[in-house]
Amino acid sequence: MDGLFKSAIGGFRKADVLAYIEQLNAENQKASSELLSRIDELEGETHALRDENAALRERIDSLDGLLEQEKEGAKELGEKVVFLNSQINAQRDKLSRSDLEIHGLHSERDELQEMVRQYQEKLKGYEERQGEISGALVEAKRMAADLVRQGKRQGREERDRAFSELESLSRDMGQLGDQVAGLSETLRAAAAQMQGNLRRMEDTVELYQLRLEEMRAQLGGGKVPAAAPPPPKEAIPAPAKGEEPPPKKAAPVQPEPPLCRERPVLVSAGGQAGGLLKTIAKLLGGR
Repeated sequence: MDGLFKSAIGGFRKADVLAYIEQLNAENQKASSELLSRIDELEGETHALRDENAALRERIDSLDGLLEQEKEGAKELGEKVVFLNSQINAQRDKLSRSDLEIHGLHSERDELQEMVRQYQEKLKGYEERQGEISGALVEAKRMAADLVRQGKRQGREERDRAFSELESLSRDMGQLGDQVAGLSETLRAAAAQMQGNLRRMEDTVELYQLRLEEMRAQLGGGKVPAAAPPPPKEAIPAPAKGEEPPPKKAAPVQPEPPLCRERPVLVSAGGQAGGLLKTIAKLLGGR
């Protein structure tokens, strides 16, 4: 300061001091104006920052809410994932069981196919034997017709013998009917057909008996006795499910009227018809 003021007697000069004070006031006012302006700027920035801070806080609060929602959603998704995993495991177990069941069904199918193949082979054998037996029965029928024609040329003793043998044949057919009734379930349809064939065979035998009676009447010069009507056949009750039908007894031989026509005989059970062929062969062997 001593360098700024000129000295005077007894102190500093007033003009210099006043000028210095004015200069300081001017500098202070300038600095104060700058500071006030800076304060205003800072206050504006502070207000702006406060507003921005409030907006950011609102944004943060909103983001916190969204974060909580996302956490809840993630928790629900986690639970759903666990549930879906359990469902997937259950479906996998179910598929494994289904595969085992399918494998078992395939095995059963193979067994059933093998059974069907065996039954088809048996059926084929029965059909082949049916053709052979049908031919044998046709031949037996022809031989029986020849026997009837021979009976016309022979005497009473031969006719009586033929009548006795025909009665034996009828008894054999009754026994054959009992055997047919005892067939297993797989041959029940063939047994039913055999019964029908046996009834037709009985009609044929009755026709032969009637012819023998006619020949007997012609040779003896008598009249033909009237044929008694066959007794009514009893209805066989149907067996219960899973039960074998009771053996059917052969009906007694009854002669038919002269106009009774001969019926064809077809037998499907060759093993049972073998006894009939043996009886006819025995009959012819006695000749």
